[in-house]
Amino acid sequence: MRDLEPGDPRRLGDHTVVGVLGSGGFGRVYAARASADRMLAAKVLHPQLLRADPDIAARFGGVMAELSRVRNLRGGRIVQWDTEPWPWYVRHYIPGATLTELIALGAPLDAALVTQIGAQTATRLAAMHAAGIAHGGVTANNVLVTSRTVRLVDGGLIGLLGAGTPVARGVYAAPEGADGTIAADLHALGALLVLCARGRLPTGRDDADALPESAARTIRALLAPDPADRPSAARVARELRPQHTTIRGLLPRELAHAVAAHRPAVWDPLRAAALAERASVPSGAPRIPAQQTATPAVAVKAAKAVKAVKAGPPEAPVVPAAAPRPLARARTLWRHDIPGVQALYVSDGLVFAGGEEVTAMDLRTGDVRWSKPGWYLPAAPFEGRVCCTQGTRVALVDAATGREIWRTDVAAVRGLWARSTGRLARAERAFRMHSVYRPTAGVLVAVGGHSELFGLAAETGELLWNRREPRRTTFTRDGAGAVYLSGDRREPVRALDPVTGTVAWEDATGDSIVVAVGRNHVACGRFRPDTADLAQYVVHSAADGLRVREAAPGEAAFLDDDGVLYVVGGDGRHDRFRAVLDGGKWTLPWHGAAGVTVAPSGDEAYLRNETGKVYAIDLVGRAVRWVSEPPRRIVDPVGGQLDRSLAVTVDDDLVYVRCHGDPALVALDRADGRERWHRPALYGTFTMVDPAAESGRVCVVADDTVMALTAPDGA
Repeated sequence: MRDLEPGDPRRLGDHTVVGVLGSGGFGRVYAARASADRMLAAKVLHPQLLRADPDIAARFGGVMAELSRVRNLRGGRIVQWDTEPWPWYVRHYIPGATLTELIALGAPLDAALVTQIGAQTATRLAAMHAAGIAHGGVTANNVLVTSRTVRLVDGGLIGLLGAGTPVARGVYAAPEGADGTIAADLHALGALLVLCARGRLPTGRDDADALPESAARTIRALLAPDPADRPSAARVARELRPQHTTIRGLLPRELAHAVAAHRPAVWDPLRAAALAERASVPSGAPRIPAQQTATPAVAVKAAKAVKAVKAGPPEAPVVPAAAPRPLARARTLWRHDIPGVQALYVSDGLVFAGGEEVTAMDLRTGDVRWSKPGWYLPAAPFEGRVCCTQGTRVALVDAATGREIWRTDVAAVRGLWARSTGRLARAERAFRMHSVYRPTAGVLVAVGGHSELFGLAAETGELLWNRREPRRTTFTRDGAGAVYLSGDRREPVRALDPVTGTVAWEDATGDSIVVAVGRNHVACGRFRPDTADLAQYVVHSAADGLRVREAAPGEAAFLDDDGVLYVVGGDGRHDRFRAVLDGGKWTLPWHGAAGVTVAPSGDEAYLRNETGKVYAIDLVGRAVRWVSEPPRRIVDPVGGQLDRSLAVTVDDDLVYVRCHGDPALVALDRADGRERWHRPALYGTFTMVDPAAESGRVCVVADDTVMALTAPDGA
């Protein structure tokens, strides 16, 4: 699971979005939390699909209506869906590993396990076919294995493609070429079972070899060239009826570990030690850390499997970090239990945690200075003040005392005043101001709901303007000079004047999106005509929209305070990091896609690639300063994601790296990249909240606990 990024939704319907699980062919997948703390999985369609096919939103409604009536999907059942502000749907979260992960770890699978997977997948597929709906995506990535059962998810999305739309032929494709049909689903099921049994997909020459005796006849029938000869999914489920009723007991130990790692709370020796620690030490007191356990063998094998799959050309020579020092463990200063923490900031010796309440604590001692129950923390403190939101209300609070300076309620301008008391309460609960920015001096811009924007006077809270921008995403930052709107239709990027809320300028092209926002500059990605492919990046001045510079697109981009555009990868290459300057550019060697963090000083950037290494880039000297050693495990046990997308935190002479796969927080020396100390996550993994640091102390969130860490004595 990865952190939410700018432009990601914070709320979908009745559910709070808490992180990114991954991305598929049709959309981006998020983890969401229901009001009763149930975990859900949400998928939002890619904006590129909406751009390429304006009618896809209308078809989405029809597809969701069809899927909602399918019974016996169990965990894959649709909970809620809508077409605004983007087409999205929410289904039950399934705490299991994908079949892709299990095959990478242990293929070929045992015959009994293959039969069990085939029978239960066929049962789910038969439920869709009984409703006359083709799944269209029977692949190893869409089969989830839990400790008890097998689920088939994300079916029916093939119906989103319009008639005559070409479909990319995948490795599971049926020989007749009729993708998106029930017969094609059956062929894909046969190919899937061959993959389980042999560790590779059928080639057409030796499909009958090395198949489980109990399932060989059925698998061969599913792979029949003539669609009419393939058995129905219901018949397959009957023929493969296994002796065991659940998966439990069929998974080898390492595969069982991989499945168990996806449960929301992982019970392991580290968690047991943490519970014992919490029971023995009072809240707020210093903690004696538990002993670190050895890395499980399954994680080591998973890391090797992912490395083999992801291997690319050798990395260009760079300056290696100094030899690592002996591992030292961080010292815990204090901890506090705060439910549902989603935001964490440190400023002027205070720690601000936002969850089910906003809490301010002393960074040195952990003493609580003040709290606001029921309020949300949408932004970092600034100039000794903190913005808090609650439904349609925004309040500016003194950071040291918690005293409200002003409070503004925008319910009236949203039309909520005309509703009955009960409807008003429900509407306020469903609405949230999820972010607040200061794009220019004297003005706060609050963003809530589905891109509803409110301009407020920073000193008084007076409402200056408001806009509703359906089907558009808002991008800005402190000091951005403007507020930018990026739509999912074929339309240009718009810049709003933050003082008046009026449109200041539009990108000259009719089809562009925001890719990076800097101080007084914005980078837009322009599309090739009638396609969803980016053709170029263009940097504009925030004040008047004038073009400053342009560049070829890449996989990631950011702007510095001078409007210099830095691009990672691009043009089909992953091995370069380029800066586009006035009158030229410079390029550094690089390997792999990256997450990028720029130091507060603006003269250094830190990149992480798919090996988990951290690259320190000197933006002034235009050189790689050092490369850190990779963490001991590079795979996130929740979702199988790589660490490259996790940002680093820079403070004084340290660079803090959060490693989900380790799982640990590692402090690197800012001068040479050597590990200074680390802290294992005692609750399975650190929560998806960026660490916050100041003056050699760093705060992190594990489960519902905020911890303050510092270097061990003598380090």
